[in-house]
Amino acid sequence: MPKSHQMILEVIPLTDINPAPYNPHVSYRVHKNCLICGKQFLAKKDCKTRTQIYCSKECYAKSLIGKKATGKQLASLELGRSGGHPSSLKGVPRSKETREKISQTRKGKPLSISHRQALSEVKKGKPITHFVENREEINHKLSKALKGKPQPNLRGEKHWNWQNGKTIENAQVRNSLEMTRWRRSVFERDNFTCQICRERGGRLVADHIKPFSLYPELRLELSNGRTLCKDCDISFSGTYGGKAVQVLCR
Repeated sequence: MPKSHQMILEVIPLTDINPAPYNPHVSYRVHKNCLICGKQFLAKKDCKTRTQIYCSKECYAKSLIGKKATGKQLASLELGRSGGHPSSLKGVPRSKETREKISQTRKGKPLSISHRQALSEVKKGKPITHFVENREEINHKLSKALKGKPQPNLRGEKHWNWQNGKTIENAQVRNSLEMTRWRRSVFERDNFTCQICRERGGRLVADHIKPFSLYPELRLELSNGRTLCKDCDISFSGTYGGKAVQVLCR
Protein backbone atom coordinates (compact mmCIF):
# COMPACT_ATOMS: atom_id res chain seq x y z
CA MET A 1 0.00 0.00 0.00
CA PRO A 2 1.45 3.43 -0.93
CA LYS A 3 2.47 5.73 1.89
CA SER A 4 -0.21 8.26 0.89
CA HIS A 5 -2.90 5.64 1.55
CA GLN A 6 -1.58 4.42 4.89
CA MET A 7 -4.23 4.69 7.59
CA ILE A 8 -4.38 4.04 11.28
CA LEU A 9 -6.91 1.27 11.81
CA GLU A 10 -8.17 0.50 15.25
CA VAL A 11 -11.17 -1.76 15.69
CA ILE A 12 -13.14 -0.75 18.77
CA PRO A 13 -16.57 -1.72 20.09
CA LEU A 14 -19.42 0.67 19.41
CA THR A 15 -20.15 0.97 23.14
CA ASP A 16 -16.70 2.55 23.75
CA ILE A 17 -17.33 5.45 21.36
CA ASN A 18 -19.29 8.34 22.84
CA PRO A 19 -19.78 10.70 19.86
CA ALA A 20 -21.13 8.07 17.45
CA PRO A 21 -24.91 7.53 17.36
CA TYR A 22 -26.12 4.01 17.89
CA ASN A 23 -26.77 2.04 14.70
CA PRO A 24 -27.99 -1.57 15.17
CA HIS A 25 -26.85 -2.48 11.63
CA VAL A 26 -23.18 -1.66 12.32
CA SER A 27 -21.45 -3.94 14.79
CA TYR A 28 -18.25 -1.88 15.13
CA ARG A 29 -16.39 1.10 13.66
CA VAL A 30 -12.78 2.11 13.12
CA HIS A 31 -10.68 5.21 13.68
CA LYS A 32 -8.98 6.61 10.56
CA ASN A 33 -6.88 9.61 9.64
CA CYS A 34 -8.16 11.74 6.75
CA LEU A 35 -5.74 11.73 3.79
CA ILE A 36 -6.30 15.46 3.13
CA CYS A 37 -6.48 17.27 6.49
CA GLY A 38 -5.03 14.54 8.70
CA LYS A 39 -7.95 14.78 11.10
CA GLN A 40 -8.90 11.60 12.93
CA PHE A 41 -12.49 10.52 12.32
CA LEU A 42 -14.76 7.56 13.00
CA ALA A 43 -15.64 5.45 9.96
CA LYS A 44 -17.52 2.29 9.24
CA LYS A 45 -15.53 -0.84 8.58
CA ASP A 46 -14.23 -1.14 5.01
CA CYS A 47 -15.88 -3.60 2.65
CA LYS A 48 -15.91 -4.38 -1.09
CA THR A 49 -18.17 -1.42 -1.91
CA ARG A 50 -16.99 1.11 0.69
CA THR A 51 -13.60 2.49 1.64
CA GLN A 52 -13.91 5.72 3.61
CA ILE A 53 -10.64 7.64 3.50
CA TYR A 54 -11.88 11.26 3.83
CA CYS A 55 -13.48 12.85 6.89
CA SER A 56 -15.93 15.07 4.96
CA LYS A 57 -17.29 16.05 1.54
CA GLU A 58 -15.02 19.11 1.57
CA CYS A 59 -11.92 16.96 1.84
CA TYR A 60 -13.22 14.63 -0.87
CA ALA A 61 -13.74 17.65 -3.16
CA LYS A 62 -10.18 18.84 -2.48
CA SER A 63 -8.88 15.40 -3.43
CA LEU A 64 -10.41 15.77 -6.91
CA ILE A 65 -8.55 19.00 -7.72
CA GLY A 66 -6.24 18.47 -10.70
CA LYS A 67 -7.60 15.00 -11.50
CA LYS A 68 -9.36 14.07 -14.72
CA ALA A 69 -13.06 13.38 -14.49
CA THR A 70 -14.14 9.77 -14.82
CA GLY A 71 -16.45 8.55 -17.57
CA LYS A 72 -19.33 8.33 -15.10
CA GLN A 73 -18.78 11.92 -13.97
CA LEU A 74 -18.64 13.19 -17.55
CA ALA A 75 -21.88 11.39 -18.37
CA SER A 76 -23.51 13.03 -15.34
CA LEU A 77 -22.23 16.47 -16.40
CA GLU A 78 -23.89 16.00 -19.80
CA LEU A 79 -27.20 15.59 -17.94
CA GLY A 80 -26.56 18.90 -16.21
CA ARG A 81 -26.05 17.42 -12.77
CA SER A 82 -24.17 19.36 -10.12
CA GLY A 83 -20.45 18.66 -9.90
CA GLY A 84 -20.82 15.61 -12.13
CA HIS A 85 -22.19 13.61 -9.25
CA PRO A 86 -24.41 10.80 -10.58
CA SER A 87 -26.97 11.11 -7.75
CA SER A 88 -27.41 14.91 -8.07
CA LEU A 89 -30.66 16.14 -9.64
CA LYS A 90 -29.55 19.73 -10.30
CA GLY A 91 -30.53 20.69 -13.85
CA VAL A 92 -32.80 17.68 -14.32
CA PRO A 93 -36.38 18.84 -15.05
CA ARG A 94 -39.02 17.67 -12.58
CA SER A 95 -42.06 15.76 -13.77
CA LYS A 96 -45.51 17.38 -13.76
CA GLU A 97 -46.62 15.06 -10.94
CA THR A 98 -43.63 16.06 -8.80
CA ARG A 99 -44.25 19.78 -9.40
CA GLU A 100 -47.91 19.39 -8.37
CA LYS A 101 -46.93 17.58 -5.17
CA ILE A 102 -44.46 20.34 -4.26
CA SER A 103 -47.10 22.98 -5.02
CA GLN A 104 -49.70 21.29 -2.80
CA THR A 105 -47.17 20.92 0.03
CA ARG A 106 -46.22 24.61 -0.05
CA LYS A 107 -49.77 25.98 -0.31
CA GLY A 108 -50.71 28.25 2.57
CA LYS A 109 -47.14 28.39 3.90
CA PRO A 110 -45.70 31.94 3.75
CA LEU A 111 -42.14 32.37 2.52
CA SER A 112 -39.56 33.44 5.07
CA ILE A 113 -38.13 36.97 4.93
CA SER A 114 -34.73 35.66 3.80
CA HIS A 115 -36.39 33.58 1.06
CA ARG A 116 -38.34 36.61 -0.22
CA GLN A 117 -35.21 38.76 -0.20
CA ALA A 118 -33.28 36.11 -2.14
CA LEU A 119 -36.04 35.89 -4.77
CA SER A 120 -36.12 39.68 -5.04
CA GLU A 121 -32.35 39.88 -5.61
CA VAL A 122 -32.46 37.19 -8.30
CA LYS A 123 -35.31 38.89 -10.21
CA LYS A 124 -34.01 42.46 -10.02
CA GLY A 125 -33.72 43.99 -13.48
CA LYS A 126 -35.16 40.90 -15.15
CA PRO A 127 -38.65 41.22 -16.67
CA ILE A 128 -41.06 38.40 -15.92
CA THR A 129 -41.38 36.92 -19.42
CA HIS A 130 -44.83 35.43 -18.78
CA PHE A 131 -46.33 38.89 -18.11
CA VAL A 132 -44.40 40.56 -20.93
CA GLU A 133 -45.38 38.02 -23.57
CA ASN A 134 -49.02 37.72 -22.47
CA ARG A 135 -49.65 41.29 -21.30
CA GLU A 136 -52.88 41.86 -23.29
CA GLU A 137 -54.42 38.53 -22.27
CA ILE A 138 -53.57 39.07 -18.59
CA ASN A 139 -54.91 42.66 -18.61
CA HIS A 140 -58.16 41.42 -20.19
CA LYS A 141 -58.56 38.69 -17.54
CA LEU A 142 -57.86 41.13 -14.68
CA SER A 143 -60.30 43.67 -16.09
CA LYS A 144 -63.00 41.03 -16.47
CA ALA A 145 -62.43 39.64 -12.98
CA LEU A 146 -62.51 43.07 -11.25
CA LYS A 147 -65.31 44.61 -13.32
CA GLY A 148 -68.11 45.96 -11.14
CA LYS A 149 -66.43 44.85 -7.92
CA PRO A 150 -65.66 47.45 -5.24
CA GLN A 151 -62.04 47.67 -4.16
CA PRO A 152 -62.04 49.14 -0.64
CA ASN A 153 -58.27 48.72 -0.41
CA LEU A 154 -57.91 51.42 -3.11
CA ARG A 155 -60.39 53.93 -1.73
CA GLY A 156 -59.93 57.00 0.42
CA GLU A 157 -56.79 57.12 2.53
CA LYS A 158 -55.70 53.71 1.22
CA HIS A 159 -55.32 54.98 -2.36
CA TRP A 160 -51.77 55.77 -3.53
CA ASN A 161 -52.84 59.28 -4.68
CA TRP A 162 -54.69 60.28 -1.49
CA GLN A 163 -54.34 64.02 -0.80
CA ASN A 164 -56.10 64.54 2.52
CA GLY A 165 -59.64 64.67 1.11
CA LYS A 166 -58.85 67.31 -1.49
CA THR A 167 -61.30 65.95 -4.09
CA ILE A 168 -64.60 67.84 -4.22
CA GLU A 169 -67.93 66.06 -3.74
CA ASN A 170 -68.87 66.44 -7.41
CA ALA A 171 -65.81 64.50 -8.59
CA GLN A 172 -66.28 61.86 -5.88
CA VAL A 173 -69.83 61.10 -7.08
CA ARG A 174 -68.95 61.14 -10.79
CA ASN A 175 -66.01 58.76 -10.28
CA SER A 176 -67.77 56.43 -7.85
CA LEU A 177 -68.54 52.78 -8.53
CA GLU A 178 -72.28 53.49 -8.22
CA MET A 179 -72.12 56.11 -11.01
CA THR A 180 -70.16 53.71 -13.21
CA ARG A 181 -72.87 51.08 -12.76
CA TRP A 182 -75.62 53.66 -13.47
CA ARG A 183 -73.87 54.75 -16.66
CA ARG A 184 -73.50 51.17 -17.82
CA SER A 185 -77.18 50.43 -17.11
CA VAL A 186 -78.28 53.45 -19.20
CA PHE A 187 -76.17 52.29 -22.16
CA GLU A 188 -77.51 48.73 -21.98
CA ARG A 189 -81.12 49.89 -21.67
CA ASP A 190 -80.75 52.10 -24.79
CA ASN A 191 -78.78 49.40 -26.66
CA PHE A 192 -75.78 51.77 -26.97
CA THR A 193 -77.80 54.00 -29.32
CA CYS A 194 -77.97 57.81 -29.25
CA GLN A 195 -81.53 58.83 -28.38
CA ILE A 196 -81.42 61.92 -30.65
CA CYS A 197 -79.62 60.95 -33.89
CA ARG A 198 -80.25 57.18 -33.42
CA GLU A 199 -76.66 56.29 -34.31
CA ARG A 200 -75.39 53.19 -32.53
CA GLY A 201 -71.93 53.03 -31.00
CA GLY A 202 -69.17 55.63 -31.21
CA ARG A 203 -68.38 58.11 -28.43
CA LEU A 204 -71.33 57.82 -26.07
CA VAL A 205 -72.23 59.64 -22.85
CA ALA A 206 -74.91 58.95 -20.24
CA ASP A 207 -76.74 62.28 -20.00
CA HIS A 208 -78.82 63.33 -17.00
CA ILE A 209 -82.23 64.58 -18.26
CA LYS A 210 -82.68 66.64 -15.10
CA PRO A 211 -79.29 68.28 -14.41
CA PHE A 212 -76.78 66.47 -12.22
CA SER A 213 -76.02 69.59 -10.16
CA LEU A 214 -79.64 70.65 -9.54
CA TYR A 215 -81.21 67.29 -8.70
CA PRO A 216 -78.78 65.33 -6.51
CA GLU A 217 -81.54 62.92 -5.46
CA LEU A 218 -81.98 61.83 -9.13
CA ARG A 219 -78.31 61.36 -9.97
CA LEU A 220 -78.51 57.54 -9.80
CA GLU A 221 -82.11 57.20 -11.01
CA LEU A 222 -82.16 55.10 -14.17
CA SER A 223 -85.22 56.92 -15.58
CA ASN A 224 -83.30 60.20 -15.35
CA GLY A 225 -80.64 59.04 -17.81
CA ARG A 226 -80.42 58.76 -21.58
CA THR A 227 -77.73 57.73 -24.05
CA LEU A 228 -76.33 60.46 -26.33
CA CYS A 229 -73.42 60.62 -28.71
CA LYS A 230 -70.81 63.27 -27.95
CA ASP A 231 -71.96 65.64 -30.73
CA CYS A 232 -75.63 65.50 -29.69
CA ASP A 233 -74.68 66.01 -26.05
CA ILE A 234 -72.85 69.24 -26.93
CA SER A 235 -75.49 70.56 -29.34
CA PHE A 236 -78.86 69.44 -27.99
CA SER A 237 -78.69 68.25 -24.40
CA GLY A 238 -79.19 71.66 -22.81
CA THR A 239 -77.11 70.71 -19.78
CA TYR A 240 -73.62 70.35 -21.33
CA GLY A 241 -70.90 72.54 -19.84
CA GLY A 242 -73.08 73.87 -17.01
CA LYS A 243 -75.75 75.37 -19.32
CA ALA A 244 -78.53 74.45 -16.88
CA VAL A 245 -76.92 76.41 -14.05
CA GLN A 246 -76.29 79.40 -16.34
CA VAL A 247 -79.98 79.48 -17.36
CA LEU A 248 -81.04 79.20 -13.72
CA CYS A 249 -78.85 82.15 -12.69
CA ARG A 250 -80.24 84.52 -15.34
